[in-house]
Amino acid sequence: EANTAGAFGGIDQLDWQLLSTGTYTIVIADRNLNKSGGYNLTFLKMPPGDPNGATVTSGQTLNRTINAVSDVEGFQFTGTAGDRVVINAVTTSGTLDTTIYLYPPGGGPAEANTAGAFGGIDQLDWQLLSTGTYTIVIADRNLNKSGGYNLTFTKVP
Repeated sequence: EANTAGAFGGIDQLDWQLLSTGTYTIVIADRNLNKSGGYNLTFLKMPPGDPNGATVTSGQTLNRTINAVSDVEGFQFTGTAGDRVVINAVTTSGTLDTTIYLYPPGGGPAEANTAGAFGGIDQLDWQLLSTGTYTIVIADRNLNKSGGYNLTFTKVP
């Protein structure tokens, strides 16, 4: 249904909305099938069942840690189309380079993110397009570093 086998390789994340109900199989392989080594596998189903995540409310700051390479963390909030949200994810320890993804109610691709070509963008300022429960996902920019961060969430109104 989906894969990360691109022309240039090096894509370590699959972000996909399932097309049908059932049991899925995830296969991990070296791109050219000629190398070996260890890896981390992180799986986040939305809405998140992430033990490190939480429901966030406006004005709240959470202190969290991405403990392992490839880890991502999910947080939820309820919003109304037209609400403005400001989400900050700022590194407090380690070498983490935070990236913020904002997923709409009902699934689908990220509505907004801070995954730029140069990284270092720790704030997402966005006007919501839909009404419902949104998911914020915090990850290291290249999924290869860990560390602590503060997540601050503000919603207007």
